[in-house]
Amino acid sequence: MLILALLLALLVGFTMGLLGGGGTVLTVPILVYIAGFSVHTATAYSLFSVGLAALVGALRFFRSKLIDFKAVYYFGIPSMISAYAFRSYVLPKIPDTIFSIQDYLIYKETMIMVLFAVLMVAAALVMLRGIQVNRKLQDKYEVLFLISEGAVIGALTGIVGIGGGFLIVPSLVFFRARTMQSAIGTSLLIIFLNASTGFLSDLLLGLKIEWPFLLTFTLLASIGILVGTWLSKKISNKNLKRIFGYFILILSIYIFIREFLF
Repeated sequence: MLILALLLALLVGFTMGLLGGGGTVLTVPILVYIAGFSVHTATAYSLFSVGLAALVGALRFFRSKLIDFKAVYYFGIPSMISAYAFRSYVLPKIPDTIFSIQDYLIYKETMIMVLFAVLMVAAALVMLRGIQVNRKLQDKYEVLFLISEGAVIGALTGIVGIGGGFLIVPSLVFFRARTMQSAIGTSLLIIFLNASTGFLSDLLLGLKIEWPFLLTFTLLASIGILVGTWLSKKISNKNLKRIFGYFILILSIYIFIREFLF
């Protein structure tokens, strides 16, 4: 099963390069359900591999001048601070058993995966149905929005272990009026910053790492992301939005089924 997980790393990278997100959405289920790691270890590994693969992809978009550095600055810094704080101080304080209903126990790992799936559904609906944005109001409070959005996604990175691409891309498309290509490139750079910060906090907390597996997984994901970033520039914005939306919606349904029925 570890070999299958490694092969799927190519799909993880390809998805990130094509859609600017979805890497963690794929990586965490692969590492939990196929490779057999705990949810916490899987999210840590995901942050490392997705973060480095995202940097590889971001460099490709940087050369094409498709990085929104204003969004990276105002979005990325609060996100990094929030990710580190929640990963280091909040997540360890959450009890392993959240609550019980008669003889049915609700565990922290189950709640993390369910929260993960709920966020995926929300992002999918935004991409498939769109949202109405008051552009004048948005321009007026643009910096405030970027800072607050970054802090929220950083918190989710810390708790759920996500890079946040499947939330960052919709935000940049609908609130910053960016093309999908620009949103993807910017998202990849922010993912690198978020994921690196989250993984650093795990290292400082003493998490044991199986480096041969993790480095191999990351290398394969980086190869996949190069292919995905190349293909993303050849597909229309509208089609990319639909692919992104349906992709994460299907995965969220799978996680709900897996957590509640198996």
